[in-house]
Amino acid sequence: MKRSRAIELLFFTLLLSLITSCYESVDGCLDPEATNYDVNADNDCDDCCILPSFNILMSYLVDGESYIDGNSFRVSQQGLMIEDFHFFISDISLIDPDGNEVDYEDEFLIYDQSQSGENITEDFKYFASNQFRGTLENIRYSGFINEIRFNIGLTERINSYDKDSLEVNTELSKAPDSVYVSIQEGYEFYSFQIRDTIENSIEIRETDAYPLPEINVILDDVEIRRGFNDELNLFIDFGLLFDGINLREMNESEVLMTIIDNFPGSFGKR
Repeated sequence: MKRSRAIELLFFTLLLSLITSCYESVDGCLDPEATNYDVNADNDCDDCCILPSFNILMSYLVDGESYIDGNSFRVSQQGLMIEDFHFFISDISLIDPDGNEVDYEDEFLIYDQSQSGENITEDFKYFASNQFRGTLENIRYSGFINEIRFNIGLTERINSYDKDSLEVNTELSKAPDSVYVSIQEGYEFYSFQIRDTIENSIEIRETDAYPLPEINVILDDVEIRRGFNDELNLFIDFGLLFDGINLREMNESEVLMTIIDNFPGSFGKR
């Protein structure tokens, strides 16, 4: 009996050794915050982990309703037609329920005229009549966010670089060439072509407009899930943005100041 058990143990040991020798370890992402986290991996891969992104989707509304036809739409109450528009938002901060900023690692390399490289956080996004999405990359956070804060326009640090200084594709390089004015003036922070008749029209093209209008949007517990790409739906209501504008009675400076004053109340969560 003892001899039989010894043979069984020897056989089991040889079988286990054979199975172990045939097993090949698996490389994969072992970061549980990554979207490609592999629970079955044995070895952590080199630079293969993909951290979640957070999409900011922008709807363009008039009086609370979606309305856009090509690059133009009508603001009915004011009798205005918006032919085209674009705007940047920058200094984007996501705020958790405790009032803390959520970390994200959205950076790119940029060069100045001396060709010295510098890592810049890409906390700015470009929106236009044909551009509805801005993405924050590499989110290391799970939980709820109660507020988003941003400015309209670009910070002076970002606005001091020209498009040729960018090493990689960024929100600045996504913008059309016409948005970049010059090395001295930088980029157009926002632009609107407005008319009520053929005779009464105005084009607002604003650069170097500091201080930038500040926007705070209170959110209803938007969740960022660990290991998932999530999104936030915002809107800008052009009926509110152009409230009080009368092209027949106002000059360009008065129209501009009205738009600046109206910016904070024009954004919300959809």
